[in-house]
Amino acid sequence: MSVESHLVTLKDSLSKSLTRFYPLAGRINSDSTTIDCNDEGALFRQAKVSCDMDDFLGQVSSEFELLYRLLPCQLTCPEGVEKVAQVAIQANVFVCGGIALGMCLLYRIVDGTTFGAFIRAWAEIARTNIKAFGGQEQVCDSSSMFPPNERPLLATICALFWKCLASSTASTSVFINFVNIRKRLDPPLPALSLGNIYWLAIAVDDQITKSGKSDENKKELPYFVHLLRNSIKRIDSKYLKNFQGEQGFERICKFHENAKELYSKSGLTLEVSALNRMAFYDADFGWGEPSWMTSAPSYRNEILLIETKSGDGIEASMMLDDHQLAILEHDPDFRAHTRSGRSVHQPAKRQLICNL
Repeated sequence: MSVESHLVTLKDSLSKSLTRFYPLAGRINSDSTTIDCNDEGALFRQAKVSCDMDDFLGQVSSEFELLYRLLPCQLTCPEGVEKVAQVAIQANVFVCGGIALGMCLLYRIVDGTTFGAFIRAWAEIARTNIKAFGGQEQVCDSSSMFPPNERPLLATICALFWKCLASSTASTSVFINFVNIRKRLDPPLPALSLGNIYWLAIAVDDQITKSGKSDENKKELPYFVHLLRNSIKRIDSKYLKNFQGEQGFERICKFHENAKELYSKSGLTLEVSALNRMAFYDADFGWGEPSWMTSAPSYRNEILLIETKSGDGIEASMMLDDHQLAILEHDPDFRAHTRSGRSVHQPAKRQLICNL
C-alpha cells in the first residue's frame, strides 16, 4: 500500500469506528455533563514531517516537547469543550513513509479503558475492512448508575515515586490513583463500557507521629506501598453503592469538596493514571504494530504509566518542577529501579521519561 492508501484507510475506518462509539462523534453540551449525539464527527488532519522517523525519534530523546507537534490540537480547550470535536487525530507522514498518529480525546466521557478500546476497534476495522467491528455499538449508560486488585508491580512503582518525592515536604503528602471501577461495581460493567468510569483512590501520608516527630519507618518503601494498596482496596462494590441512587450525586459532590480541602492543605499532591493494560500496542492498522506509544502529562505532578512494547517494564512520564526532578535524578532507590531515562527542560517545568 502507498502512503496515500494508508491515509484513506485510516480516515475511512475512523468514520466506521465512530458508529460503534457513537457518543464520541457528538459534541459536549454547554452544561458540560451531557452529549448531543449529532454526528458532527471527529477531526482528522494530515501533516508532513520533513525528516525520517528515526531521526525524529533520536531528537525526541533530548527534546521531548517535539512530540506535541504531532498532536492535532492543544492539550487544553481555551474555546470551550462544547465547541470542539471529542476525538481529534493527526496523521503525521515522515519522509521515509513512516506514520505517527497524534491523538487527542476529551476526558469528559473517555477514560483510559475507553481510549484503548476505541483505538483497537479502529485498528481492527482498518486492518480487516469490516463494516462494523464486533457488530454492535459499545456504549453503556454509566450515568444511570452514577447520577450527574491492582498488580503488585504498579503499587511498587507508584510507592517509589511517592517515597522519593515525599522527601521534598515536611508536611502532609497525598497520592491519588485513578482506578477503573468497571469490575468493582455490583453488578460489574462490561470491560469495554464507554465512559469516564473511574474513582479516585486517595492515600495520605502525614509524615508526623502523634509525638510531633518524624517517624523514620514512614520513609521506607513498604510503608508507602501499604498506604497505596489500602486506598485502592477500599474501593469495592459496597463502597461504591454509597454514591449511587437518589443521594449519590450529593455524596459525590461532598467527596470532591473534601478532597479539594485535603489537596489545599497538602505539601505535595501526586496523581497517577495507569494505562498499562490498555493493549495500545495491539492496534495494528494493517501494516504492523506501532513501534512506540506514549501519552503526555498535561499538568504539574501528573504521572502516566504505560507498559513498554516488550511487556517487560513500565514507562513513566511526568511533569515536575526542577527541584522535584532533581530529587528523583539523585535518589539512589529511584536510580536503582530505573533502567533508562531522559529529561526535558521547559520553562517553569520539566518532564521526566523513564523505564522501570
